[in-house]
Amino acid sequence: MNQMIPDFLLAQSTKGKTQGILKALVLNVDVEGFTALTQELMRHSQAGGKVIADTINSVFFPAMEATETKVGFLGRISGDTFTAVFPENQLIQTVSAAIAIRDTVMNHSRQTSAWGKFKLEARMGIGLGNVEWQIVKGRNQPRYWFSGDAVSEAKKAQTKANSNQIVASKVLCEESEAIVASDLDTDFQIVNELALPGSDRNQTMPVQESNTGQYHPGCGEFSEIQDMQERALGDKHPFALNVLNQLAEYHWEKGDRELALQYYQSAARKLKQISPPEYPYLSVSLCGIGHYYYDKADYENALEYYLCALLPENSPLELKYFYDLDALSQISSIYLKQGKRFEAMVFCNKELALISASVGGNHIANAGSLVNLGNIFLGMGKPQKAMKSLNKALKLRKAHLGDEHILTREVYELVLQIKAQMNCHKVAMNY
Repeated sequence: MNQMIPDFLLAQSTKGKTQGILKALVLNVDVEGFTALTQELMRHSQAGGKVIADTINSVFFPAMEATETKVGFLGRISGDTFTAVFPENQLIQTVSAAIAIRDTVMNHSRQTSAWGKFKLEARMGIGLGNVEWQIVKGRNQPRYWFSGDAVSEAKKAQTKANSNQIVASKVLCEESEAIVASDLDTDFQIVNELALPGSDRNQTMPVQESNTGQYHPGCGEFSEIQDMQERALGDKHPFALNVLNQLAEYHWEKGDRELALQYYQSAARKLKQISPPEYPYLSVSLCGIGHYYYDKADYENALEYYLCALLPENSPLELKYFYDLDALSQISSIYLKQGKRFEAMVFCNKELALISASVGGNHIANAGSLVNLGNIFLGMGKPQKAMKSLNKALKLRKAHLGDEHILTREVYELVLQIKAQMNCHKVAMNY
């Protein structure tokens, strides 16, 4: 199964961790010239889109895959730049990936079209230091971010690079005798090649399928090219499919829900043609379509897509935790709106069971589901069970958020309302 979240972050999530710091190597890559190419070719409809798609398939996908060694993963993608994170002791693999990217770009540096010639150049920097990571649950899929000293150092090194150069600190280059480098200034060196005994200088580790979880084109280079995604998906590349999902989310956040729907539908249509379907990519697409209908109060259609978005039962637990929770919550909410309280309770309990199995019963993630379950019991005329669920939620939010947090106060108010109703009921019975 191809997954969009790196194994490292999945492992941290199963431990209940959503942020932390690690010491790592960071590779920052800027493919200069691609923005100019897209801006010009976007003016020429489908024919221009085809050229852009060819460039993405021949340059960007191989470049990104070069970072996907057994020890590295993509950290951030934006427009024509991306970063990759490697363990601190894997300097050779990091440099090897950078050389592979440089050579890929150089081999495709001359891009010729009917509307002019374009030149692509790679400028890269490598940094070492602390990397701060964070996982945040997005509406349609989890997002993750990296920052810190290593990221800043990689960016600084990259700004010093000229055409098709790899730049790293002098101290870093001197850590390995295999790195052949030349002085740039007092602090940085230009990495030229690797001199590995018994192997080719550019030999890289075996690559995996792309695992990136984010693609947010900051200036919308691809958003106006209808033919681009069809072309990019011709080889059914998993990363290309996730690009469509990320484009959908990008437009959703901009408020263009209709265009977002088109991207989700395009991704879902292509993914369903793959046997077996690529999960969790398809799950993200279907959940996005479900959100579209939910926002329009078309709950029947929304429910259909949310149910289909749930990952297969034999999926790894950590993936189900990441990708099923949103759909389970929405399904429960729809059933409650429809007055189907038993069904709502069933899916709310599934959500709680998944959270408990993944991060434990005392994790703050349980609180929202417990509040929902309390409301369901309240709607079923079972205030005692509602109180039991809400008290659990209150305990968790007090412990993790404090007494004065707005979410804690929300539960306090619900508990007080139910207590008042129960006391009034007792007074009436006594009377």
